[in-house]
Amino acid sequence: MRYNVIDSRSVFVPKETTFYAIRTATGDGHDFISHLYDKGVRDFVIDRDVPFLDDKSDASVTKVKSVTKELQHRAAEYRSSLKNTTFIAITGSRGKTIVKEWLYTLLSPQADRSPRSYNSQLGVPLSILSIAPDAKYAIIEAGISQPGEMDVLREIIRPDIVILTNVTGEHSDAFTSHKEQVKEKLSLAHDAKTLIYTPGDADVDGFVKELTNTECVKANTGALQQNSGIYEHFLNGNSYEIDRKNLDSVLMAAQVLGVKVTESQIATLKPIKTRIDVIEGVNGCTILYDTFTNDIKSLIPALDFASRRLKEGQKLSLIINCKDDKYKDEIFGNEIVKAGFENIGLSIDLVHEGGDTTKEISTARYKDAVILIKGNPGSGMERIVSLLEKKQHETVMEVNLDNVVHNYNFFRSKLRRDTGVICMLKAAGYGTGSLALARTLQSQGAAAIAVAVIDEGVELRKAGITMPILVLNPRADNLRIMFEYQLEPEVYNIEILGEILKAAQESNLSNYPVHIKLDTGMHRLGFNESTLPKAIAILTSQTALKVSSTFSHLATADCPDMNEYTENQLKTFETMVAVLRNSLPYSIKCHILNTAGILRYPKYQHELVRLGIGLYGIPVLNDGSETELRPVAALYSTIIEISDRMPGDTIGYSRRGKITRQSRIATIPIGYADGLDRHLGCGNAKFYINGKLCPTIGNICMDICMVDVTDCNCKIGDRVEIFGEHIPITTLSDTLGTIPYEILTSISERVKRIYYRE
Repeated sequence: MRYNVIDSRSVFVPKETTFYAIRTATGDGHDFISHLYDKGVRDFVIDRDVPFLDDKSDASVTKVKSVTKELQHRAAEYRSSLKNTTFIAITGSRGKTIVKEWLYTLLSPQADRSPRSYNSQLGVPLSILSIAPDAKYAIIEAGISQPGEMDVLREIIRPDIVILTNVTGEHSDAFTSHKEQVKEKLSLAHDAKTLIYTPGDADVDGFVKELTNTECVKANTGALQQNSGIYEHFLNGNSYEIDRKNLDSVLMAAQVLGVKVTESQIATLKPIKTRIDVIEGVNGCTILYDTFTNDIKSLIPALDFASRRLKEGQKLSLIINCKDDKYKDEIFGNEIVKAGFENIGLSIDLVHEGGDTTKEISTARYKDAVILIKGNPGSGMERIVSLLEKKQHETVMEVNLDNVVHNYNFFRSKLRRDTGVICMLKAAGYGTGSLALARTLQSQGAAAIAVAVIDEGVELRKAGITMPILVLNPRADNLRIMFEYQLEPEVYNIEILGEILKAAQESNLSNYPVHIKLDTGMHRLGFNESTLPKAIAILTSQTALKVSSTFSHLATADCPDMNEYTENQLKTFETMVAVLRNSLPYSIKCHILNTAGILRYPKYQHELVRLGIGLYGIPVLNDGSETELRPVAALYSTIIEISDRMPGDTIGYSRRGKITRQSRIATIPIGYADGLDRHLGCGNAKFYINGKLCPTIGNICMDICMVDVTDCNCKIGDRVEIFGEHIPITTLSDTLGTIPYEILTSISERVKRIYYRE
């Protein structure tokens, strides 16, 4: 079997791998070919010269005009060869993966499908090439974000059946209207035999009539209920809430294919959690928790994700829910899993479904390891996660690493290709936790990261971060620690320059990189025009230190009414940089733009920029230029108690919460010790619970708070959103008269952080 790969880190079976050297805005696959050759890969598709391959006679090299187009062409050819396979394509804004997985469950074992959420211009061809040649059904996701993209995907997939889930605002920024977005998505069905959709969207209904070559089948709830009691039985027989439209589409597709669906099959359909949670574990371990189905096809991407998080010398442990002996044989017989034993020191523990799974696992055997825990939803694997995770607090901050990547690329797209991005991870990544973000940004090709103090940098180095790390406040009793871990200090006055120089000379260092801070108007730290000459005299009289970059910080880049002040800073910076560059016998880089500066003053991007709060999805401007940003952090807790209260009762300290009607009061395990400001009590904030905004009542306590849930249908154990998808963090900061930075950085360390990627 051949494995088609576009990411150099995803190679498990080198001799059977074809590597496509894709070029994107954030990286160039051609740069990793020598590494892959050394690893054992011999089949390459390139679109520019790679001198390294010139004398490698054992390598198969195909040079084309465009590697992306070649990948898509090969996928289209392979699709043409699958003449006995019915192709089902799923498009829409949300629900694609859920519909795909549910339909796959009903059609198995005769079906194959795209892995996880592979639905892009690259993901679709990779999905097609992974379809088993004997599959009766192939289920493929198709996602778009730009006009014209669906034409490419349609030619690759050539679907027999198209399912449209819905068309909402996701990925709509590139389209002029909802109507244009609908037309683009529905173009996938131009040559299909059947379209399955839910009527009710006027734009969708209008375009459906234009698809004259398609026998339109409407996913109609009433029709299904008339023909089958399964639908009603399923909705009434499950305690969890389910997307009725997605279920309609799945059952209608099965009906169109002539596949009879039984109640026992329907019972296997569970909510799909497409993300992998990253959780701090016991004994220095990192837990990766994946409940996205439990089969080999979903196991391989999970192993790929896990292997990227390994530090040098660290091993990967896989704890997997084993349904039966056949699945056990499939696991150990798979080429990629077998390769993992040799390449990444993989060890596997099989946990049998049913019973107390925790009895099969001992915490003592796991130390300083990455542990991938995988099993079907509801299989009991969550008990193993609870056993191995370090913190047990019911309140959690969830950090979406996909949104980190999205925000990074949003700002990256505003810059020249050769401009480097320094990402600000000070204050433990603005409260979100710096390690997971550092690993993510390192893999994205960020130029460097910046932390506040030496200890933060040391922690990242110990965890395996190899990219340059700037330290913005390098004062320490022992600067040799900074040198030992190759941390690069900010130098902002003569005193700190002397301390670092003395320590560097005593350590016999040569050309150790430092970064010179200039004060151009912030008036906080930095050399000004009168002190810079003295710094230059010191720097040019020694060889222990070498200036890597010089920089300054804009005080009013996010204040359009203070443009004149910002422009004066920029001009002052240019003048001071010229003096420094003319005085040093080597070249240096410079940077002054922060998040707002990247958007408002791109012509001053120089060689580097610094990305701060924008990386976390929090806008700094009010001009609509940051609508594409996605929030990275969300704070959730859980209802632990609900009590009925009568008029006249009071709630909490000082009896500040007064009951004026018969009420239901929920207790939430989050308080000011967790970072929930006391000023948010007494109705000054509302939390999102099961579709309702519920006001706080009474004072915020140290560890808990109370919420009025009289108008909310909820129970003990239900999730409570403090800020996140439904409550922007700016709602809280505006209430408190502060900035989002303070809200994020105030969240206590005792609050568990869960990192995830879809």
